[in-house]
Amino acid sequence: MACEIAPTDQIFGISDEYITYIDDGRDYYNTVVVIGSDPVRIRKFMRIYRPLLTNKAKVVLLSATRPHGLAQMLNIGFDDVIEAEMPPAEALARIRAILGRIALAQQSQALDAAADLHLQHYAAQALLGREARLLSMLVAAKGSPVRTQHLAASSKSTSRPIGLKSLQVLISGLRGKLKPHLQIVSHGPSGYALVDASPARRLIMEAKERTPAH
Repeated sequence: MACEIAPTDQIFGISDEYITYIDDGRDYYNTVVVIGSDPVRIRKFMRIYRPLLTNKAKVVLLSATRPHGLAQMLNIGFDDVIEAEMPPAEALARIRAILGRIALAQQSQALDAAADLHLQHYAAQALLGREARLLSMLVAAKGSPVRTQHLAASSKSTSRPIGLKSLQVLISGLRGKLKPHLQIVSHGPSGYALVDASPARRLIMEAKERTPAH
């Protein structure tokens, strides 16, 4: 089955005693297919090496399995269980789907890391997830007010929307984590705005106001 899914020159063999290729940092392979008939040894293998395979597709190939055995394999960390009778085209499609999900997750992680790095210019302390989303919206508005309902919508959890009081608590906590020259100003019904209150910024704005328009 494995040879039908991928060319032989792209397959690396390993065993319980020889695990040279088990390393998440290696980029010349993207899928681990575990083949065996001993479920106990297979589950032991995954328990040991799962932390090293977070960015790899992890598939177990079995001759046959019952629903309980299938659940055990998935619970231990395999992304999918492929039975030997499955057509190679279907097995390949399922592996590609797993790799697609991994790629999307990695892209999302990279974007989150970039956003966190950007927010470090504004926050003096580590932010909670909701605080980071609030600050991102305020930063994107470039000093203009962001409506309360928009901020509340961006900060809601999957189980229940955030209320006005909860939003006010979040804003209060976020204010305490900003760098000293930044402030979150309430604009009443118009919402909140992030402003630069540093003396240098104030002097620049006053100079612009004094400069006659041409």
